[in-house]
Amino acid sequence: AVAVLLASLKVQAELITAGLLHDTVEDNPEISFRDIEVLFGPCVRRIVEGETKASKRTKKGGRGLFSNEYAAAMYRFVFEKEEKQVSEEVAKTRQQAENLRDMFLAMADDYRVILVKLADRLHNMRTLQHMPDKKRQSIALETLMVFAPLAHRLGVWLFKSELEDLSFKYLYPDEYADLDKALSMRRAQYSSTLSSAAQDLKDMLSQDPKMQNAQLRITGREKGMYALWHKMQRKPKYQNNIDNITDIIALR
Repeated sequence: AVAVLLASLKVQAELITAGLLHDTVEDNPEISFRDIEVLFGPCVRRIVEGETKASKRTKKGGRGLFSNEYAAAMYRFVFEKEEKQVSEEVAKTRQQAENLRDMFLAMADDYRVILVKLADRLHNMRTLQHMPDKKRQSIALETLMVFAPLAHRLGVWLFKSELEDLSFKYLYPDEYADLDKALSMRRAQYSSTLSSAAQDLKDMLSQDPKMQNAQLRITGREKGMYALWHKMQRKPKYQNNIDNITDIIALR
């Protein structure tokens, strides 16, 4: 699953291979990094070894960081209802999360190590329903505060959006369900609007002499659910009125 996610980014074969093997040494004591190098080359070994070591260190650094009390504090923070004590807990958690991100970046001197870790976390989030409820919330909060920002730093927007949306689903299930229902009622309209706008833009570009030899691909996108919900929480004019938001859909 990790390798498939990496392949969707159209990355090099060595990185996809590393995705297949990323937890091989950790799960199988009989296999060493040297074995991986002999079979798959030094590049694959470097990525697998880097991801394994960085994961161990960051796991220690994040232990206890995303406990239930901090999760509760973050809930209040998002809804802007924090009291002084809660606000201090939020500030501490956010700082520790930032430190954890920085530690991961410092240890993973090859950006491909982080890509493997992001793909691994996304796969874990997709199968999170099999975990106990408290564990799900802890992992979701860690994902939202550490791994989604890492995906943002690397410009892996597809991973970032899904990591945020899955975290949102487990941290705020009622709000997620309400927003999903509201969007479902409008998606047919969104699809029609995007198709029409994309065709209009293609027609305009085809008539522009300066664009005759340009290789262009026009795509539509729907704003991520977490990003949309967060915007609604932060700006009163959007609260309880999704139709006031003008960038739910867009062309690229």
